[in-house]
Amino acid sequence: MELESDLNEFEHSKDIDKIKLYCLYVDKSYNLENITTTEIVLNQPNTLLKKELKYLVQINDFFYDKKFKLISILQHNVDLNSTSIMEEENMNFLERHTNMTDINFNPTNKVFHDLNSLYFLFFEEEQKKKSLITTRKLSNNIYSKTKKQLVK
Repeated sequence: MELESDLNEFEHSKDIDKIKLYCLYVDKSYNLENITTTEIVLNQPNTLLKKELKYLVQINDFFYDKKFKLISILQHNVDLNSTSIMEEENMNFLERHTNMTDINFNPTNKVFHDLNSLYFLFFEEEQKKKSLITTRKLSNNIYSKTKKQLVK
């Protein structure tokens, strides 16, 4: 009886309540500078909301006093059933997101819950150089002066 309940639990997909977030930081020379890992608890099962996604990007775009720019968001979601593990040959679980929208995860078998993750790829931003000489643009507008009035 207990074995049957364990098998039924293995065959059914369950909602995802937490995912892992990996932040990959690439420097100007295209070298992988660092990787950080965090575990995120989802407020809604199977969904990372847009505002949460923006917040995660905002808190992770600085690393060791360097500003990084988000280049890509990759979602890894393993949504296999126990019956389809051996059947499928071309399995692709990685999906690229180009927009900042809600990210939905498909319910997953409990065995694969640890594999569901989100990858942020950050690239180091160019620092704007400040010039030593500052200039100010003067307006050449004739009408900017006040008009003189004649006194009688």
